[in-house]
Amino acid sequence: MIHIQPGPLSTITLHRESKAYAYTREMLSTLNQGITELTGLAKTVVIQSEGSGAFHAGADLSQRDQAQPEDAHNLLSQHVFT
Repeated sequence: MIHIQPGPLSTITLHRESKAYAYTREMLSTLNQGITELTGLAKTVVIQSEGSGAFHAGADLSQRDQAQPEDAHNLLSQHVFT
């Protein structure tokens, strides 16, 4: 779902056009790992999509039935994107 191309100008490409790039926990974990790996290596990181449709619809709501109440206070997306 995600391809990371390291370098001074690094790219992270999202591959999930069929779901408007709505992120899953797995995608957030991979993004977090990729951004951590690029720290110190990349001067710039571009996050892009592979398709021509909508870019990033937010969280994939199909995973909400797996969420626990404490997840509302510890949002993985806030950790990854801040």
